[in-house]
Amino acid sequence: MTIPKATLSSAMLWLVVLCLGCGQPTAPQPQPKFAPPPQPIAATPKAATPVSRPPLNPCVQVFLSDHKYGENNGCSTRFTVWNDGRPISASGLRCGQKGAVSQVNWTYNGTDDAGDHYTFTRVFPHKEPDATTTTKEIVLNREPVVVFEDDVQRVTIGPSIVDPENDTTE
Repeated sequence: MTIPKATLSSAMLWLVVLCLGCGQPTAPQPQPKFAPPPQPIAATPKAATPVSRPPLNPCVQVFLSDHKYGENNGCSTRFTVWNDGRPISASGLRCGQKGAVSQVNWTYNGTDDAGDHYTFTRVFPHKEPDATTTTKEIVLNREPVVVFEDDVQRVTIGPSIVDPENDTTE
């Protein structure tokens, strides 16, 4: 006795439906036409943003003096604040003697009539269990500014004495 293929296919389909079931029909859920608006993020209080214009000092030098080990002992770096008409926002420096290393980061915030505004953060001693973080906002005119100073180190920022356009040092 042979069973027609159509009957086998129908029987197989019914067997699958009985085993798996059809499931309960669900009513279609209405879909929003637009995504809901994002929830506002609470703003952190911040000082007024300086007027956006070229910096008074387009290139600055940050010097970290290990004056405990000699007035000229330490590290320095130049930072070009303005490049192709756009501000460069941040940089950093790590320097010091074993157990007394500072990690200093700074952000250029803009320029207004008072001068160039920066936010500095110092972690000292860097990667030590007793490290503390200090943040300070400064305004730089044409004279160097002492940003941080203690009995081990002094961090200053001032106009760079090297013209970055004609600098040939590496």
